[in-house]
Amino acid sequence: MEQPNPYAPPTAAVEDPEIPPGQSSPHVLLACRLLWASIGFSVLDGIVDFAFQATLEERQSSVIGSVTGLAIGAVIVAWHVHYLRAGRNWMRWVATILTVLGALSIAWVYTDLRALMPQPGNPLQTALVVIPQLVSLAAVALLHTPESRAWFRAKSAAR
Repeated sequence: MEQPNPYAPPTAAVEDPEIPPGQSSPHVLLACRLLWASIGFSVLDGIVDFAFQATLEERQSSVIGSVTGLAIGAVIVAWHVHYLRAGRNWMRWVATILTVLGALSIAWVYTDLRALMPQPGNPLQTALVVIPQLVSLAAVALLHTPESRAWFRAKSAAR
């Protein structure tokens, strides 16, 4: 009788399952679209920030910071959307934690800057910082509706 090799690789398929079209929760799909919309608002924020810079040096640093931040943000959103649409419940919680931490950090920084500044900032720039956070919080709220929770539960049970 031959013993199985304990060092042999697993025989089970190790990959994310493909989701057939039409099997997604409408709330999860809308949440994914809202996450992409928050990136769009961040692009607008970068453009407005660039327009309000006075010197060439400030504009260069604004472009570098905006492009770098948007690239990182787009990768994170793509990662979120991929796993949310695949029905990964753990990503729902990762998205929730990261979104809440982001909103809290924006609120904290804005409160500190507001206290340090003698005059209020540009309302357009303030809106373009706050709106993406509100859109992301709305997306997270959609991920926690009873319908979304049931869909994530069903996807987990199907695995």
